Amino acid sequence: MDGREPFRTAVAYSILVRTLIRTHGRDSDFAARIGGDIKGYISLAIYIMAVGLSFVNSWISLALFFAVAMMWFIPDRRFEK
Repeated sequence: MDGREPFRTAVAYSILVRTLIRTHGRDSDFAARIGGDIKGYISLAIYIMAVGLSFVNSWISLALFFAVAMMWFIPDRRFEK
């Protein structure tokens, strides 16, 4: 696994969510539960920053990767029902 793998998975997740919303319809229950997908977009933005900052300091990049991992340990309450 190289350093770009988390970035690739974040992009793949974003594509998957958009495809599922398109498949189910924008007014479906699934789309309503996903909402704006703030957590997904924040993760993608942090990964982009981490890749850029890896050229400056690898420890900063690792800390950002760790922050995203910790963010996803918080349960996503959109689908618990």
